Amino acid sequence: MSEYHAPSRRALLAGGALAATTAGVSAFSPAHAEQANKPEEFMTPAPEWVKNTQKRLDEFNKRLQYLTYTDTAREYTAHNLAKNGLHVNALDYCVDPTGVEDCTDQLNRLAERLYWLGGGSIELPAGIYKVSHPFIHLLDKVEFFGHGMSTRIIATPTDKLDEAVRNKNRDECFGVFHTGTYRERASLKVTDNRPMRFGVRDMWIRTSPQKGHINVDQLRDNTHTRAPLAHVAGIILHTEFTGKPNDPEAVPSLSNLEIWDVDMGVAILGLHDRGMKVDKIRVRKSLRQGLLVGKPVGHPLRRIDDNNPGGADNKFLTVDISDANLSNKNYAGIEIYASQCKFFGSTSWYNRRSIQKDSIYVTRKKDQSDDQYTAKTGAGWYVAGTRNLFQGCTAQENGGHGWFALMPRNNYVGCIGESSSWHDAVSDKAHNHEAANWYISSWASDCTFTGVRSDNPYGPSQEVPLKTILASLWGFYLEGSVRRLNIIGANAYDQCHMDYEDKNKPKPKALEGAWKFFIKNSLKPPYKIEINQYVYKSTEDSADISNKKDFPITE
Repeated sequence: MSEYHAPSRRALLAGGALAATTAGVSAFSPAHAEQANKPEEFMTPAPEWVKNTQKRLDEFNKRLQYLTYTDTAREYTAHNLAKNGLHVNALDYCVDPTGVEDCTDQLNRLAERLYWLGGGSIELPAGIYKVSHPFIHLLDKVEFFGHGMSTRIIATPTDKLDEAVRNKNRDECFGVFHTGTYRERASLKVTDNRPMRFGVRDMWIRTSPQKGHINVDQLRDNTHTRAPLAHVAGIILHTEFTGKPNDPEAVPSLSNLEIWDVDMGVAILGLHDRGMKVDKIRVRKSLRQGLLVGKPVGHPLRRIDDNNPGGADNKFLTVDISDANLSNKNYAGIEIYASQCKFFGSTSWYNRRSIQKDSIYVTRKKDQSDDQYTAKTGAGWYVAGTRNLFQGCTAQENGGHGWFALMPRNNYVGCIGESSSWHDAVSDKAHNHEAANWYISSWASDCTFTGVRSDNPYGPSQEVPLKTILASLWGFYLEGSVRRLNIIGANAYDQCHMDYEDKNKPKPKALEGAWKFFIKNSLKPPYKIEINQYVYKSTEDSADISNKKDFPITE
């Protein structure tokens, strides 16, 4: 394509050695230090386009023409495809890896060319890549991949973003990588697009709060911004085909992504965003949800419960969400409205709550907007879809409830709710010792909880007094009025209670009464509940209650 090639691995390593030396690292001998002071001997000089914006764009357009099948370019195109496959290194196409020039348009144009050639991959080597609204469109069979945490995609605010928000709605959100937006789907004709087998992997997605500016110190020190950037998400997928595609599943993949300081972490919303493989996702500090699967009730495209939420049939592995709901509104760390999804080994923790205790013990009404439903505020998991599986997943140290099991026909296997209403995750009117590790709603018929655990593992110490260390108020809280509920082989543990139950001394008032289990309204048979050594079960016609005193029931 050109006489210029990206620096070799050897050259890049040499550059790293130079940086370390100039920073005062003394691991080199005097001879090495002397060599490092002569970068011209072993560093690849930067091409002229790095410092000249016009030359960069001219060179980009020149090289881009060889990624198309035209009469004049076919020979070059065929040669390069045979040599490199459908693979593009962004540096070979003059994409700025220093964070100075905005590279949104270049990346989108590269993706479009690969799409029309049948798909391919775009490699983003180690560097800083500045992007802005409308951000990066995901197209069929085009994959973006980086070099792990050394590839940093930085979303910056612009006047275009401000204008887009004004023209839409205050809750609109745009993905750094996306199909559609939070409120608007990418509606594609089957003849226009094939099943969306794209991917995003191995990179760090971050934001900058200042227009056109990237704080290099924050990148170097791995610190967060003052506040997450509103209206910008890490990933938004909102895809819907018209007609019947030859393969109904989108089956994209998201893998090994770190996402910081965003409005939303990852949102999977479309009716055809299905069959996905999502693994090794870390979202830290978001204004709304860290992970949203399916559209909540109240969304412009889902006004009532019966409307299809989208986002079904996806698989999630080792997803880690924390510090969600920094907006102090009614969001949980992970919210699931979709059906037939599977979660394995995933965690939602340290999500924030600022509203009072009474607000998190209200029953949801049919067709109520989920964004207005206060009971889920600051929860770890809010499960508002059906027929999902959760295995080996954890809710830990959330400001609200740990697990909020809202809807029927879900399976929870070996999952843990721990230290809910944690003292460090509550503020304003919210306090510790208010939420439940497991909240099971009156809508949750036909759910099975197998080998699940409620755990408050910390007791008071000289450093942290009892008043502060008290975590969840209830191990398991049931609204009642559900049918065919099974809680099998569950365990509830609280170190604060254990400290006093194992010793013959008066309990503090905060620890008086039952704590393992609470039923607000009677259950409808049949049901079976096993927590610790207590059994609470029924047949279709009658109920048999063992150790009833340990299960307070209020009508």
